Amino acid sequence: MSEMRSLEEALTATYDNLDRLSPRDVSAFWAVVPKFLGGRGPRTSNQQQQTEQKFHQFDLILTKSIQEIDQYGYRELATLAISLAKIIDKMSKRKGHPAEGSSHQVLQDLIGENKQFIFKEIASASVPILYEFNPRHLSNLIYSFGLAEEVVLVTDGSSTFFDMLAEVSIPNLYKSNGQDLSNMLWAYANVKVSNSQLFEQAGDSIVAMDMDNLNEFWPQALSNTLWAYATLNEQHAKLFKKVGDHIVHLPNLESFNGQDLSNTVWAFANTGQSHPQLFNKLADEAIKRQHEFILTTTNS
Repeated sequence: MSEMRSLEEALTATYDNLDRLSPRDVSAFWAVVPKFLGGRGPRTSNQQQQTEQKFHQFDLILTKSIQEIDQYGYRELATLAISLAKIIDKMSKRKGHPAEGSSHQVLQDLIGENKQFIFKEIASASVPILYEFNPRHLSNLIYSFGLAEEVVLVTDGSSTFFDMLAEVSIPNLYKSNGQDLSNMLWAYANVKVSNSQLFEQAGDSIVAMDMDNLNEFWPQALSNTLWAYATLNEQHAKLFKKVGDHIVHLPNLESFNGQDLSNTVWAFANTGQSHPQLFNKLADEAIKRQHEFILTTTNS
């Protein structure tokens, strides 16, 4: 699937072989869709007919994905969830109306209008096998619900799927790398769902990391982690000191973009955490790159 040169080629190949494809094959198709999504596609004399055909193809693949979702293992569920969430995110960030007949417009009608139902089905299929998820795929599953901004209520109506995900995640936090931890915490903050036990123990696991493991955090992952704590008003002074010290000892901040710098400052200020050395370093960097902050805003 990764060798496909266009979304149309991947769509046709998947549709033509749909009856023979496994859940892994179908989830792999959805994984390539966000990579190709965005183009207008060629306009032809039979545009309406092609649009109807494209809608039918996507609709059948999506229907198969949901109807057979109980057959999916944890890898396929995580892949399906994060792929659909990325499609939704791309659609939400697109400026203006999608071109008539484009894949973007077709997916808006199919996935955008049925987002709540789709993610409820993914949650329902995931619950029986949640403890089979490894840390990477569990993080991807959590991130997908945060990116799609879907908070699914579980059967008792008093808790959410995010509560269940936290319960499963906590024992595995020490196995998670920096990017996985950051994505997980960001997801909770993005939907404004707090879980103090998760944030406390995730912070503890980051504080316990040695320098090599902390270097696994990309600048965006560091800033998003701090942003998540500040957004949900989750206090963890040792975490902020650890991350602040780490940033101070970096040789330079060239890999931090304006958003990373802005979110880091905002997070420290919003949680009342003081770190003079960090503030001085960030201020010096901001002065050197002040042109980057004209259009930069925080995620808050």
